[in-house]
Amino acid sequence: MSASPNLLILMVDQMQAQLLDPRPPDHANIDLPQLRALRERSIQFERAYCPAPICTPCRASFMLGESLNQHGVIGNGRPMPADRKTLADRLSEVGYQTSYLGKWHLDKNHSRGWQRFVDGSGHHNKVDRGHWTFAHRDQPFEGTAPYGREQHIDGEICATALEELDLLKSGPQPFAFMVSFFGPHAPYFLPKEWHEKADPQRWPLPEDQNDPLEGKPEVQREFRCRSWGQSFDESKWRRIRAAYFAYNTMLDQFIGELVNRIDTTNTAILFMTDHGEMNGHHNMIFKGPMMYEQLVRIPLLLSLPGQNAGRSESGLVNLTDMTATLLGLTGAPSACPDGRDLSFDLIRGHQVGRAHLISEFHEANWVEPVVKQRVAMIRDESAKLVVTEGQVSEFYPLDELPLEVHNRIREEKHRDHILDLKTRLAAEVDWIEPPL
Repeated sequence: MSASPNLLILMVDQMQAQLLDPRPPDHANIDLPQLRALRERSIQFERAYCPAPICTPCRASFMLGESLNQHGVIGNGRPMPADRKTLADRLSEVGYQTSYLGKWHLDKNHSRGWQRFVDGSGHHNKVDRGHWTFAHRDQPFEGTAPYGREQHIDGEICATALEELDLLKSGPQPFAFMVSFFGPHAPYFLPKEWHEKADPQRWPLPEDQNDPLEGKPEVQREFRCRSWGQSFDESKWRRIRAAYFAYNTMLDQFIGELVNRIDTTNTAILFMTDHGEMNGHHNMIFKGPMMYEQLVRIPLLLSLPGQNAGRSESGLVNLTDMTATLLGLTGAPSACPDGRDLSFDLIRGHQVGRAHLISEFHEANWVEPVVKQRVAMIRDESAKLVVTEGQVSEFYPLDELPLEVHNRIREEKHRDHILDLKTRLAAEVDWIEPPL
């Protein structure tokens, strides 16, 4: 492998990991040929998790290689610490041409080390380009756009990215190019050729949708009502879910066009999302102060230069590990206090993974009034503990189906496991008291 491979980093917003599972549970017939082709020649991290179930904190963690507890970016719209070097800074120091295009959702009006930088969120009317902010539950959330892919916000990002790739490939330096799409974040306002694939009868409702949330934190019931999920009828849920899957098929095509434009013998490709999407599970939509698998487990693929055959890694990893690993692949000095450089082991086919990993939530500032609620999850090989400050905790063995419907926190047989997980969680998250 080249000592200075090119890097193509592809990020989407709110894609469920289950869509790329070898055996997806209830949507096995979703058509994602380009991503599945990439998976067949990549390392697929089957148990990858986000540092937070919310956009800006996750993106900050990836840029810095740090947990929320380290960088302090606890909500959307908050800037990263000014004194920290980013992934782009460190790559520039070892001779990389760096370029960023698309959804930024980080420090406003500051590129944070990316030499070429186009923030895709500020130069047009989102209402006219397939993306807008909804005010209440009667907004449509999904629909057929009156234009083609060239005018859609993500179609425009794809077209511009193809031009940028050609420019970067012609340069003398190795390049690191990050392309960040807006979807499949709602609303699912899609050109006809994709929206017509959104057949509401094709997609079953989740088996955990009618979870009454008994014995769970009160904030989950409150948030379910605040973010409209509680009020949707079956027909609307089916339309929303179908359009979400259709949005993923559109992004699949765009991603394929980018991947097929590069020389894979000298380019590493990282595909990821910031976090997942509830999409009807537990009768919730979007994200919030909860740590369900649909929200915190993420799709994560890494294709190394010249890699022709895929393989799966079942170890626990998170986005900060990918920051350190990209730096390791390029020979850049790594200073990721919470990320682990996996490049050496991955190149040699060794197994990788952590004994446990952590995700945190602090605030939801996209609803009014803002919800401030600290939540932390620790997940080990077999189970997860979720601590919601001031409310009941949750414990879920992850071999139990349907997943995470029955809170086992009060079952005596799990007591030692729960105490061990809380002890480990308290050692890394400063607002959690260790068990007595």
